[in-house]
Amino acid sequence: SEQLQGIPTFRSVVVPLPIDFIDTLGQDGIYLEGDSMALPKFTQEEDSAESSEEWATPPSNWKTRANSALFQSSWSSEEEDEGDEEGDERKTEGTSSLNITLAFPQLVQSINEGIEKLGGSAFVKTNWKAPIDATWMKTDGTLKCTNAAQVLLLLQASDRVQDDFSLSAELSLPPTLVLRKWGNLLPSSEYRCYVNSGELVAISQRDCTKMYESLLNTQAEIKSAIATFFEKHLEEVSWTPDEYVFDVYVTREEKVYLVDFGIYPTETDVTTSLFSLEDLEQICELRSEQKTLSLEDIVFRVIEDEEGIVFNDVHRSHLPFELREATTTPETSAFLAQLKR
Repeated sequence: SEQLQGIPTFRSVVVPLPIDFIDTLGQDGIYLEGDSMALPKFTQEEDSAESSEEWATPPSNWKTRANSALFQSSWSSEEEDEGDEEGDERKTEGTSSLNITLAFPQLVQSINEGIEKLGGSAFVKTNWKAPIDATWMKTDGTLKCTNAAQVLLLLQASDRVQDDFSLSAELSLPPTLVLRKWGNLLPSSEYRCYVNSGELVAISQRDCTKMYESLLNTQAEIKSAIATFFEKHLEEVSWTPDEYVFDVYVTREEKVYLVDFGIYPTETDVTTSLFSLEDLEQICELRSEQKTLSLEDIVFRVIEDEEGIVFNDVHRSHLPFELREATTTPETSAFLAQLKR
């Protein structure tokens, strides 16, 4: 957009989302057609050759085959056992289900054109959030999309996206899809930055699920590069709120690129960060007592040992519901605490 002109960032295409499309995503019984491009296809010869083998170990494409079979099922009565009540229910649901790619052809065209403008592959997100809880639906486990069918697959499967649309409605913001040029970025080079009262107050390692030893000896340089970027490109702009977060990518040459903007955390947020809401409040309180501020006053945190690793709540979406529930019981927590001793 015009507001980002002059700010080093990644090329993006914004696609407005119709309200009826948002409503449709929240319905049950949405499916992709059998010849959808959301997942790779395999020839009958490949299936026959592999099925004739004694599978002592899973085939190399076992995950792809499983996903492909799942999304290419047709809900036809021939696939259900006669007298199977569950099958009858699914058959009934299938007759009233909606093929989302056929229902919104103009949106599909806009998405495909946007991806093409970005070189043929794009990272996908909505107003504030990316569907990272749905990456297990993709055979490569990423948010890299090469066509509209893959984008719709991720949007359909993501609870985060549904929450984002609800938040946008509360803020009276039009729902949008953001396609960003795909790049193989290093997770260790991404950082989340917190702005309060128009000042950069804290910087956190973005991927909190790992310890990166390379960050331990470069904290001062990275902190300085991000602070300089903020001062040059964001501190004086008039279109940002007083409180917000932004993500940046820092190259090995310490060149900083803006990745995204986000809403400042609240009590209801469940985010992966090295700063809790209480931490941020204490930091801001201490800063308010100081007359002059300097680079040293910006709190910079990276994971310095294995004990500092933060569990990514998004990964819980990859687990069976029963297992997810079991890991949150007091008994399980006590058992895990005992193991750490």
